[in-house]
Amino acid sequence: MQIVGNLSIVCLDRGKDLYGVSFLPYQGVGGSYTEKEIAGIDALGQHLRQLGIQADVVNDALQKIAIRGQYSLPNFVASTEEDTRAPSSSV
Repeated sequence: MQIVGNLSIVCLDRGKDLYGVSFLPYQGVGGSYTEKEIAGIDALGQHLRQLGIQADVVNDALQKIAIRGQYSLPNFVASTEEDTRAPSSSV
C-alpha cells in the first residue's frame, strides 16, 4: 500500500543542531506520523538519503534548512504503514 503525503523537516534547536522529520499523509485518519529527531546536519542528510530521496533534493533541503530552519517535501510516497513512521521512498 502506498501512502502519499508531506515530509516535513524542521530545525528543533539550532544551538544543539537538532532536527525533526515527520510525515503527514494527505488522506486517511490521524495526524502526522512523527517524528524522528536527528542530531547533526550530516546525520540529517544521511537519513534523508536512506529514505530514498535523491541527492540533489537532499542538498537543496539541507541548504534551505540552514537558511530558513525548515523544508517541506510534498508528494512523498511511503509504501507501507511502517514506512510512514520512517519513510523509505520519495517522489
